[in-house]
Amino acid sequence: MVVYAYENNIKWYWSSNDFPFKFLKFGKDRLPEDTVAGEYFNLGRKFNNTQKVFAMDWFNIWKDSQAEKPFYEHCLMNNKHTFSIIWED
Repeated sequence: MVVYAYENNIKWYWSSNDFPFKFLKFGKDRLPEDTVAGEYFNLGRKFNNTQKVFAMDWFNIWKDSQAEKPFYEHCLMNNKHTFSIIWED
């Protein structure tokens, strides 16, 4: 999945047909705070490498067993823009 955000607001996202989740945690309403992109906008944290995240951080989950499913996020950051690439192992 890829997610583009501008000024902490999700502008668009896309996932392939075989990606296990189709819906973001808050839809396009807001960027989740516990993601790499969310920490960049909300806390001013910058990561230069790929970070481990969990399904519950990014996605609308339907079963408790999905919550801690591991994913990876690599986020490109530039001023008011972020572009996150999210994948599973």
